[in-house]
Amino acid sequence: MSAEAAVIDGAEREGGSSRLYDAIESGVADLDDPDLRERIAGF
Repeated sequence: MSAEAAVIDGAEREGGSSRLYDAIESGVADLDDPDLRERIAGF
């Protein structure tokens, strides 16, 4: 599992969008990752 996927999995389990937003804002999440984009669209 990539670091980005782990961040998203954690976000889904512990508060959803706010943790996801924090990961994106801090640069942890790679917005060019197609799996990440799909998971974001799922919110």
